Amino acid sequence: TFPDPDREAPLAHIPLSLLPAPKRALVIGGAYSGIAPEMLRHPLERIDFIQPDPGWLELERRFGLDPAVLPRLRVFSTEPRAWLQAHRREYDLIIINEPSPTSAAGERFFTREFFLVVAGALAPGGIAAWSCGPVPPNLVFSFGAASLTHGMWRGRNVFQQGSFLPLSFILALCGDTTSPVTNDPTKISAALAARGISIDSLDPVRLSADLRRDRVDSIYVRVRGSYADNSAELRPGIFIYSLINYTERVTSRYSASMSALRMLLGLHPRHLWPFALLPALALAWRLRFRSGRVTGAAMVMISGFASIVAEIALLVAFQIHSGALYFALAGMTASFMAGLGMGATVRAKYQPGRMTIILPLACVLSDAGVALIAGLSFPSSSSFLVNVFLLVLLGAGTGAAFVAASDMASGNNPAEAAGWTYGYELMGSAGGGLIAGIFLVPVFGIIGTLTAAAAAAAAAAVLAWPQRS
Repeated sequence: TFPDPDREAPLAHIPLSLLPAPKRALVIGGAYSGIAPEMLRHPLERIDFIQPDPGWLELERRFGLDPAVLPRLRVFSTEPRAWLQAHRREYDLIIINEPSPTSAAGERFFTREFFLVVAGALAPGGIAAWSCGPVPPNLVFSFGAASLTHGMWRGRNVFQQGSFLPLSFILALCGDTTSPVTNDPTKISAALAARGISIDSLDPVRLSADLRRDRVDSIYVRVRGSYADNSAELRPGIFIYSLINYTERVTSRYSASMSALRMLLGLHPRHLWPFALLPALALAWRLRFRSGRVTGAAMVMISGFASIVAEIALLVAFQIHSGALYFALAGMTASFMAGLGMGATVRAKYQPGRMTIILPLACVLSDAGVALIAGLSFPSSSSFLVNVFLLVLLGAGTGAAFVAASDMASGNNPAEAAGWTYGYELMGSAGGGLIAGIFLVPVFGIIGTLTAAAAAAAAAAVLAWPQRS
């Protein structure tokens, strides 16, 4: 909903009042109808507002304010990262007015890589401000602790200093060594008074109560014991904190769940070594046993697992890079399904037994493709085309594996063979979807997930490799 004065007024007035002579400000995301009028109470020459979603801008023009009535405000629908890279050292204030990172699309604005770009667009002495989410009166839950820990890590490593203010939400203020960031209520009240800003949510008495030293210290103590590490762009680990947060809120008997989740958070990509054993185990099986129903069942389950894991990793990677899926989801899903049909048709018609090597090859190419897109900052259109190509390959490998498994089970009842083949593949895909979404992606990241998928796909290819008679 917009406007949201309890959140937008502090987000606008506190950093602008602390800056001695702000001239240019940038707001990323949210609604300009609420925050821009508050910011225009300060002596700014220009406010640039970036909203990646053009549909949101159209909605706000219909039900909010027309940007034409707000002087010194410029509204753009574009990719924030590209804008920041093109406007280095330009802004005295950058406000990230996005919600807490509860998804890969939201977390793209709270990664180390994005904050490095934000820091590069700040003028010397400028301030970057964002919300770390709401603060429960007596406890910062794990999700908030994770967001705060990420913010404090950036304050030390991306920015040169930072302060965190427990208001009705946690306000982060970061900048370089000359930036006037503080959590001292006396200094903030004096700066607001000097600008003539007087609103209930920033009343000096209320600020003094919100920013009591014991309240600020309690947040730092809670965060210091948090198990969050810095969230990288291709490792959107905030997902797992949502699970922890939910567990903490719904039950007081969560010791076993917490222990398991904390153990997961300590894992590293090097702990993917069990997946590396899969091709070797598959080879040992093929050397010991000939093709048959059991081999076919294992092969089609593993191929279904590998393909859906790789597909989910590619979809999440695209969402991270592009911000949203929208119609791209339809095109990418259709590409995978088209690949399934192509792979099954070619495998059935020409009987190329070695065609299942396409699946591990596609997973390896997916690794390279995601790394290339991340490193070169591809535009969304190019990223979409790369992902479509990779998903067609994934589908082709999976379709070929399905036909190969049906051949292994062929007998007097073709319907039975087709039925169990399809069933085992769907079971593998279902397991892969769950494991990728709640374990592999948040713990090992996109590249680690694709690596695991490639190892599983290689095992499926070994099982499907035709034996000499």
